[in-house]
Amino acid sequence: MTTPATPASRGYWPALSIWWNFVFNYWALTLATLFLVVGFITGYAISQPSRYSAPAGTMLKRLDALEALLENVQSHRLPRVQDDRHKLTMAIDSVRAALVGLPDIQKKRIAPYFVEIETHGRAIDQTLDSQSFLIDSALSEHLKSIRAQREQIKQQIDTASGFGSLVFDQSKLFLKWIGALSFLTIVAISLFLVLMSSPSFRRRLAGSSGTITAFGVSFNLHDLSSERDSIEARQHELGDDLVRTYTKALRASSLQARFREVYKDIEAAFAQETIALDAIPHRATLYIPDFVGESLVQATLYSGNWHLGDERSVGRRFSVRYGIIGKAWRLVGAQYNSNVGNSCKNLIRNWGFTDTEAKPFGNDTASGSLMAFIVKDSGPLAPLAVIYVEALGANTLHKKDVLSDAEAADQAPDIDGLTKADHYAARHIWAQVKDKRSVERLKQALLRLQAVLRWNDKIEGGTGR
Repeated sequence: MTTPATPASRGYWPALSIWWNFVFNYWALTLATLFLVVGFITGYAISQPSRYSAPAGTMLKRLDALEALLENVQSHRLPRVQDDRHKLTMAIDSVRAALVGLPDIQKKRIAPYFVEIETHGRAIDQTLDSQSFLIDSALSEHLKSIRAQREQIKQQIDTASGFGSLVFDQSKLFLKWIGALSFLTIVAISLFLVLMSSPSFRRRLAGSSGTITAFGVSFNLHDLSSERDSIEARQHELGDDLVRTYTKALRASSLQARFREVYKDIEAAFAQETIALDAIPHRATLYIPDFVGESLVQATLYSGNWHLGDERSVGRRFSVRYGIIGKAWRLVGAQYNSNVGNSCKNLIRNWGFTDTEAKPFGNDTASGSLMAFIVKDSGPLAPLAVIYVEALGANTLHKKDVLSDAEAADQAPDIDGLTKADHYAARHIWAQVKDKRSVERLKQALLRLQAVLRWNDKIEGGTGR
């Protein structure tokens, strides 16, 4: 059963499409213009060595060294002056502390001299402070003047180098400034192009209209060829998922062992008809319904002694609309074809193949005998499985005294759609097997598997809807 889309899931991608169109049309254009202007101005203003001649580069480097020297003097002079003033203050304070500890008679005699020393100390401190301010101001003025002259020299060198060189240098600076932005933009565009290569992404992005509008231009993403490729890819993915699901369920079941038991009883039934299957190249397998559409899935490995294949044969799907297994399934009865010709026209006429489906078998000139039996539970439900038996050579699965070759070849059906050969398969072979304990055990294994896979609850009905 398919799950209907919820209102939330239906509205998510259209909302994203509207948001994308808004951003792409307005914000992206605005930000791109802003980045262009700001980036160029900032890149032009960056002060970095350009592509100068050797003498000009040497002069600019020496000007840079002079500027750095003055900056170093300015940055280190003030801390040194402050340190000297602090030392002077500490010395005067230490003398004052020593004076306090003297006897009064000595203190009175020395005090006038200390006052004179303290006065000179304060004058020295003020002089240091004043000189420091004047020197710092002078250094700042000279440094400012040197910087201005340096810029004038650089500008003259730039002008003398030619406009082309100026454009090259400043473009290089601009590209360096926007390098990270350009990288992220390229990554984003590349990621978007990768996503746009997915038909499902384009379909969801464009919505039902199939178009995206950007910068006033509409892009039509409704590519029918891509749509077909997408549907084909999903169809293959669905088939692969179904095979994986069935293979996993079959490996966990006891179906292979149960079918082997039934196959032994089928061999015994043929032996009762004096037909030794061991002496005939033959093989047998079991088919069960799938839960997607009207197909049958090979559920077991081949048993027998001829072209047994390997595990890859399990999980193969065949439409119920062609082949002897499809005919047995549709008629819900045993089938027997004693002389199967593999010419393309015969396969198309008698087995429901299309020309494309018949061509892989058209070169096989060997005749064969095919038989199919229906495994059915009680009640009106569809069969549980189809048992398929294939033998090399014409008329190898019956004796002429029971069914003549002419009768076996008679394809005229009765009211139930069955031929004389079909009745032979039902009455002489399957009638000996269908009530055996092995068949009952096989039915129980099939019912357990049906409860897991729910193949009677089709995802896609027989009419293709």
